[in-house]
Amino acid sequence: MGRIAVVLVVVLSLVTMPVLSVQAASSNNAPALKRVDGLLDRSLRELRAAERFADQKHLGRIDRTTDQGMKVARSAEKTIDNALRMVRRAGEKPLTKVQHEQLERVVTRAQHELRQAEAILDKATQQGEDFKRLREMFTRADQQLDEALKIVHQVVAGM
Repeated sequence: MGRIAVVLVVVLSLVTMPVLSVQAASSNNAPALKRVDGLLDRSLRELRAAERFADQKHLGRIDRTTDQGMKVARSAEKTIDNALRMVRRAGEKPLTKVQHEQLERVVTRAQHELRQAEAILDKATQQGEDFKRLREMFTRADQQLDEALKIVHQVVAGM
């Protein structure tokens, strides 16, 4: 009878341990996801400010290359918004490993699009102060995305 009880305890602990560790991992990811949320939000606000700045200064009308860069930046903005929605949904229900990997892909795509926009802007024929300021805004957004991506990589690696 004693052996059966010991075996039963061991079997139950083996069955429940993975469930408990998944729950613990999900709850441990909450601060990391909160940080990712803040970084994505700041990056999105930076890109929106860059777009308003470019519109106010008519930078897209002055140079076609800048206009093309702004279009790519708008695409990055939409992708960041999608990633931000994914992170905010995680507040309601913890993300699975597959969802974390999907978030990682979305943030990576946004970063790629933003870097494309930066490269296009670097090719612009106009390189005055306004264009440099716009480029700096893109760079700040990119740095925030890079930091968010590092955190998401760590979360996925820890799962």
